[in-house]
Amino acid sequence: MVRKSLLSLCCVVAFAAGCTHQKVEVNQIGDADLSCPDLAKQIVDLKILKSDVDEKTGFSGRNVGMGLLFWPGIIVNEMNGSKALDLANERSSRLITIYEKRPCDKAIMASEDQRYQDVMKKKKEDQAKAQASSASSSNVKQGTTPENKTTKATAVND
Repeated sequence: MVRKSLLSLCCVVAFAAGCTHQKVEVNQIGDADLSCPDLAKQIVDLKILKSDVDEKTGFSGRNVGMGLLFWPGIIVNEMNGSKALDLANERSSRLITIYEKRPCDKAIMASEDQRYQDVMKKKKEDQAKAQASSASSSNVKQGTTPENKTTKATAVND
């Protein structure tokens, strides 16, 4: 009985640990000393972080999986996601304020924005590949691959 309780507690802790999101400190030592390129990089890194949190909250595969295995994990995931987004937004606002007070070259932010676009494009491509891979593996399990259809048609014609 004690082992079952201990095992249950370990499972709860493991699932809850999977519900965390990367959180950032709003005010960091050295913010005022960051260069324009460093500020622009951090601002874009925060945009990427916010995108990652958005992907893992709401009606996501992560929440559906947690709902099937451990429904309280959905609540924890949403609360942690909300807090992570709030902190990232505050940090981003702080860095943008510092950036705008400086005589930074607009090309620096344009370059970082292009990096953001490239990262988002790669994420979409990776998601499409994962979905295609998932779909093809389910076709193989069902025996409905194009190769199988061709083989069956050839066998009938003989």
